[in-house]
Amino acid sequence: MTLVWFKLANPGVKYWRLIVKHRNQTHEKFEHKSLILGDWLRHNYISIGENIEHISRERFDEMQEGDKIAVVSDEYIWAIGEILGFVYRIENEHLHAIRRNVIWDKITHLKQDDFHNSLKAELKKPDTVVSLNEAEWNKILERA
Repeated sequence: MTLVWFKLANPGVKYWRLIVKHRNQTHEKFEHKSLILGDWLRHNYISIGENIEHISRERFDEMQEGDKIAVVSDEYIWAIGEILGFVYRIENEHLHAIRRNVIWDKITHLKQDDFHNSLKAELKKPDTVVSLNEAEWNKILERA
């Protein structure tokens, strides 16, 4: 038996916003979110937890190689990058288990309130993963 691996082309780039949340977050825990964000940036990945809301898990699974991602936390966009691969899982008691590799294009500190109202509303949605359109993405890039 021969196993053949092939890469599926991404027919259309999609744009996403991912919020940094700590899995035990019952209120704002900056130190935990900072730990998660720092690990993402140092090790080139994004992650979600096991108990994530259903729609965000579907969106995370929908991401494909080549899609673009903006990471937000505490009213700021912190990083902009590109999805590199598939979903994988690790065991770690302190960090989220479900991951995707990312290459970071830009580490930034963009205040969400500086964007127009419709984009600001998308960036501030409580869902962990939100889909953005190309025009919204371009507005982010203009400021980055």
